[in-house]
Amino acid sequence: MRKPSILIILLLGMISTHAQNTSIGFFGGGMNYKGDLSNKTAITIKGLNGGVGLRVKQRLDSQWALNIQSIAGKITGDDRDFEYRNQYRQLDVTTILIELVTTVEWHPLMKEEISLEDRKFLDRFSPYLYFGIGVVFADVAVRGLPDKAPELVRGLNNGTYLSIPLGIGFNFDVNRRFSLDVDGGVRFPTTDNLDGISINRNPNLNDWYYVVGITANYKFFKKQKAEKE
Repeated sequence: MRKPSILIILLLGMISTHAQNTSIGFFGGGMNYKGDLSNKTAITIKGLNGGVGLRVKQRLDSQWALNIQSIAGKITGDDRDFEYRNQYRQLDVTTILIELVTTVEWHPLMKEEISLEDRKFLDRFSPYLYFGIGVVFADVAVRGLPDKAPELVRGLNNGTYLSIPLGIGFNFDVNRRFSLDVDGGVRFPTTDNLDGISINRNPNLNDWYYVVGITANYKFFKKQKAEKE
């Protein structure tokens, strides 16, 4: 449990009572993955699992924002979910994932800063794209592999990997203090071992996973600015 605690401390360290254009958000959503124990032809909601996280956002200007986010969740896969896998040994896996990512948000439709008091309802709705870099820690529990499988012999049951996040989202300002982010994206880790299975299946294609959810944000302002509200 030491890794999640360190991540949370790092995130909270960005926040102070005098922070300007900074918000802290709590994420709730789901995770799923594409790999050796998932549907090869389509992205489906089958196997979608819950995830929770913490996000700190620093608005740089009207169009750009910087995020640091940590999400904990799990991915699962099972050969028995797919009829065409009957010829394979029946494998199933549960992997706990903890990610820490830094992303940049681009809000292309926000051309200038507008006071919330003067904004109309539709002006508060802002689509955005995000991209960045991060790391993901995977704790794998795979069942069904033979005792002398290469994955087990080499101890490929956990690890920390570089990850590239990409996604799209929508921001809605509820009021001056609160906003909601609805977003979804993919993570491309530098590994084929998120599910603990590689050599027995397809070692030439890395696993990847996607994250979807809603973040409720609370915004911080400088003291003197807040006093004018």
